[in-house]
Amino acid sequence: MTLLLPTSTAPTPDHLHLSTEHRLIRRGILNRLDVEFGRLLTRETLEQYLDESTAELTRRSSSVAHAPVFVERFTRQRLRALAKNQGLVVDHQPVVLFVCQRNDGASQMAAALFRRQAGDRAIALSAGRKPADDLLVEAVHAMHEVGIEMLDEFPKPLTPEVEQAADIIITLDRHDRIPVLDDRHYEAWRTIDPEGGGLNAYRSLRHELAVQVERLVGRLAPPTPTVSRAGFDGDLEEVTAMVDRMGRDVVAMIQCAAAALEGSLPFGRTEGWRRVRDADARVDAAQLAVVNRVLEIIALRQPVAGDLRALLALENTVIHLERVADGLVDVAEAALSVHLPKDSPTPPGLGDMLSLLEVMVGDAVADVVDRSTGSVDGVVSMERQLDDLHGGVFRWLSDGRAGDHRGSMELDRLSRAIKRAGEHAVDMAEQAVFADRGEWRELRRTGSAG
Repeated sequence: MTLLLPTSTAPTPDHLHLSTEHRLIRRGILNRLDVEFGRLLTRETLEQYLDESTAELTRRSSSVAHAPVFVERFTRQRLRALAKNQGLVVDHQPVVLFVCQRNDGASQMAAALFRRQAGDRAIALSAGRKPADDLLVEAVHAMHEVGIEMLDEFPKPLTPEVEQAADIIITLDRHDRIPVLDDRHYEAWRTIDPEGGGLNAYRSLRHELAVQVERLVGRLAPPTPTVSRAGFDGDLEEVTAMVDRMGRDVVAMIQCAAAALEGSLPFGRTEGWRRVRDADARVDAAQLAVVNRVLEIIALRQPVAGDLRALLALENTVIHLERVADGLVDVAEAALSVHLPKDSPTPPGLGDMLSLLEVMVGDAVADVVDRSTGSVDGVVSMERQLDDLHGGVFRWLSDGRAGDHRGSMELDRLSRAIKRAGEHAVDMAEQAVFADRGEWRELRRTGSAG
């Protein structure tokens, strides 16, 4: 027995009144659609289109052709068209839409013939202004004779997003008049009217359509290499992992610089400076590798808007990480150069500044890597604390607590280097906002002392 989705004349929230069995079917379809479109469209949009498609198909017919599998196929077709229209995907295959009044014979046959002729060079869809309940048996038999099966097809209504997504629209009904949309190529094919002519009439129609389809396919541009979504996802994960590792290396540099400043390294400040310097060289190399990889992916994969934002956010993040690393080299050099009197403590707040910087960098990189903004407000708040601590160091130095002039200058240089690194952490948080929301704006910052 084939389980049908119940007839519905209203979109959401009709699903609230479905039986447990139908709710499970609906949830399964939504979950599969979410896997394919979740990065591009909201869950609410998926639900809306599924419920509208269910209502549209089941309102017209309760036949087996409108079982859940066909509702899912119709919804998926509409969502792909919607994503294309909104610029969320790049599809190098032109979409050819065949339209007749009932979508039960001619347009279905033309689409099937086109798919066999064009292969991967184009996408063929069909629709009708007033779709019938089922395909005509004569059309199905005529196509079966030439090795094309249409048993898994069903009449579909012409929806606005599918019409808008089409690059070429072919009308096959002399009585059908569809509004002409800008930037679309229209053709009206005049073929025999097979109605009432039996199987032989549909054989003749098949022959006429095959000739027209062959001409159309011959005019198509050469096939363009397809962009593999799975391949792009793998590339994106690779770059994300590179950025994550780079972020961890910079956090380790902060920890090493802090230990060098405190004099708590067992190997001394000189060795601490060398370790920070060596780590900076590795970060420089990693930054160059990420930038080159991003350029390669953009050139070969041609990512769409959302994916391009993610790549650019990752690339800009590593640029800021590299600058944080440069600042940490300055911190380590300043710590190496400072020689305070034995009875003079280091400025209060320097250790706290490095501790804040460690958290800020770690949180900002995590948001970019996870494509979230959960830590953005915290990073901005910590930068304000960093500014306050820097102001305290400046006042401490102004009081002459550092002793000699050179020591005061080196400690000021050290504090400023940490502060600038904190600004780069906020810049990385801005990249997380850009990747997640598509917004390009500077996060609020306070003025600083010194």
